[in-house]
Amino acid sequence: MCGSPAAARAPTALAATGKLRITIDSEIPPAEAPAAIECSRSGHACGKSVSRL
Repeated sequence: MCGSPAAARAPTALAATGKLRITIDSEIPPAEAPAAIECSRSGHACGKSVSRL
């Protein structure tokens, strides 16, 4: 991992204070994971893809 230990802890601190926001682009079943990965790699995703189990 690159960076300092303090930088690695920063997301945890933001989450604890409610300041960390993650944009979810889509919720997908596992069968659609390859298409979601391709969308992300191509730069067309507007957030994270979450796999439904």
